[in-house]
This record gives sequence, C-alpha cells and structure tokens, in this order.
Amino acid sequence: MKKLITIITFLSFTLVWGQETTPAEKDSLHFVFEPDSLFLHVGETGEVNVKLLNQDNELSNNTFYVYGRPRRALETKPRMSDSTGVAKVTIKAYKPGKLGLSVRSISSKREDRVMGSMVIQVPYPPLDRIVFNEPKSRVYVGTATNYSTTVFDQAELVRNNAKVELTSSDSDIADFDLYGNLNTKRSGKIAVTASVDDITESVN
Repeated sequence: MKKLITIITFLSFTLVWGQETTPAEKDSLHFVFEPDSLFLHVGETGEVNVKLLNQDNELSNNTFYVYGRPRRALETKPRMSDSTGVAKVTIKAYKPGKLGLSVRSISSKREDRVMGSMVIQVPYPPLDRIVFNEPKSRVYVGTATNYSTTVFDQAELVRNNAKVELTSSDSDIADFDLYGNLNTKRSGKIAVTASVDDITESVN
C-alpha cells in the first residue's frame, strides 16, 4: 500500500510541473502609458512613460520596441525600452492627424508578442497661403486652360485636402468649370482669384 501511494504522488507532481504556460498567463502581460493620451501641435515634443507589467502589476523585466504611426508622422526616442520593461519616450510630431504611439514586446514567436498603443492628437495648423502653379499671363479665345494651386499651412505643410475655389473677375470674358479649367469666351483682361477659408490669392 505504501508503494502505491508513493507512485501516485510522484505522478501528480510530474503532471503539475510539466504543463506549458497557458494563454491566460501570456495575456497577463500588459502595457501602461502615462499619460494615456497626448495632445501636440506640429513641431512640438512631449514625453510618455511606458511600462510592460505582469499579472501582479509589477515590471515584467522584458524589453519592448517603441515606434510611431503612421511612419514619418512621429519621431520617438528611444526606439527600445530598458531591460526592466520601462521606456521614457520623447515624441515629436511632424504631421497632423490622429496619430499613435505603438509598442510591442520582443519574442521569437509571433503569437507570444504583446502589443499596445495610445492616441496622440495633432490638430491641423491654420492655413497660410495659396500658390498658383505656373500661372498663365496670356490665354487664347476659345481655349480651355487648367489652373492648379498649392495650399500651405503655417507649419509649411502642403494641404492637399484644402478645397480651393477658382473664380474669374469677369465671367463674360472667361469662366472656370468644375475641373479648374478657364474657358475663354472673348478678348479682354481678367483677374483669376483662388480662395479657401479666409485665404485668397489673385493673378492677372
């Protein structure tokens, strides 16, 4: 009887200690961002403390990567945490929009990686000016001439989403269609004006 009890005890011990890490234990690793969101203007910098914690909310002693999204919209330093699982990240915004600071733990198996992210709001700077691209000083009656413009904001970023309205000072001489083409009707002199929001620019 004593031998039987000894064998059963040994088998129970082997089964318990031979189990692999469960998915729940893997999922217990989580990132904490301090603060949990950030508001920056284009060109400004901010700081975020990121920690990778275990199920007991203690440092996991795992290294992780740090990067901004989308690419080239945010600069992040450093690009990797220390060995305890802590990163004091300096962030600089280069483009406006709803951006993100992303982090990912380092693991040889993709399914074991833990990811996290936080939102960084960067508002669009006010518009600054409109520039005509190769404006025409002379056009001919009966022709259609395309006028294109580029809009810059106060951060010197090109604002492709700005809707520019083109108008002629005398629609009896020439007028614009919906595609930005100036259709000339008869001889004369006009001024072409481009406007968006409260910004205007004119050429003769």
